[in-house]
Amino acid sequence: MAIKKSQLYSKLWEACDELRGGMDASQYKDYVLVVLFIKYLSDKKKSGDTSLLIELPEGCSFDDLVLLKGSKDIGEKVNVILGRIARANDLEGVVNNADFADEAVLAILLKTGAPGCDVLELARRLTRAFGCIQDLVEADWRTLLAKITDYNKRNPAEPIKGIGKVKALELAAAFELGYRRLRVKPSDLKAMRIGNAEEAYRVFTFIAQEGDAVENFWVLPLNAQRHPLCEPIRVARGTANSSGVMPRDVFREAIRWNAHCIVVAHNHPNGDPAPSEGDIETTRALMSLSKDLGVPLIDHLVIADSGYVSIREALRGHASRIP
Repeated sequence: MAIKKSQLYSKLWEACDELRGGMDASQYKDYVLVVLFIKYLSDKKKSGDTSLLIELPEGCSFDDLVLLKGSKDIGEKVNVILGRIARANDLEGVVNNADFADEAVLAILLKTGAPGCDVLELARRLTRAFGCIQDLVEADWRTLLAKITDYNKRNPAEPIKGIGKVKALELAAAFELGYRRLRVKPSDLKAMRIGNAEEAYRVFTFIAQEGDAVENFWVLPLNAQRHPLCEPIRVARGTANSSGVMPRDVFREAIRWNAHCIVVAHNHPNGDPAPSEGDIETTRALMSLSKDLGVPLIDHLVIADSGYVSIREALRGHASRIP
């Protein structure tokens, strides 16, 4: 049955509205239009259409954009692709009119600058206050205000102005909404069954962010059939070489969710998933407490950009390192 044009527009707008999150509609349209344009050209090229007047250079298709998902500098890499398309077709300022760089997107969320500081410069200063965009988007509103205060003390000539409690709350809410869009849907999650390390790894990859500079520790509560009761819960965020997790925090969440058993995981920012002696000690401490509480620890995974290692298998003497 043919779909009505009004229904098509309604569906497209609904999808775009979900995509934009808290961004004002007038400000995000360029992003949506550019991505849809590249998708259209890519589909035409795949179908063998030779009538296209726009050239897509090698490595500049929609599929290439999708491959950037999870990259630490995705915005800059998208800009590079758009720039190549623009130069190949003499369309400078047309195809690449939407800036996907982190600071440009942050400027859209900020909406306005401050006296003597335009919105883009304010975005740059806010990013510098945290050192990287990754730490910024993971901050709650209290951390935002604390970092801004610290930055202003160290940089009195270039202060961050105009961000009080209300604006900090707005930013933190926007960051959280964006973060939630990366997570697995509850319906999909509950349909999964964690029967081995690889299946557990797939669930944790929905939460672990590539390029994170510090260690995080998560717990995944499971029911008796080993279906997840919720998405992985972060119980600790530490330093570059330690998560700082406390076993009691892990099992507090297990008890709160009435878990039959649990799987835990933490990331290695250095890219190597090989467990350290500290990781082994933490696992043994968790195993001991799990026996006391009657909540079995199924496995402890170490996750890195290059793959993962199952500590359960490592303790048995045949560790699995799977890229």
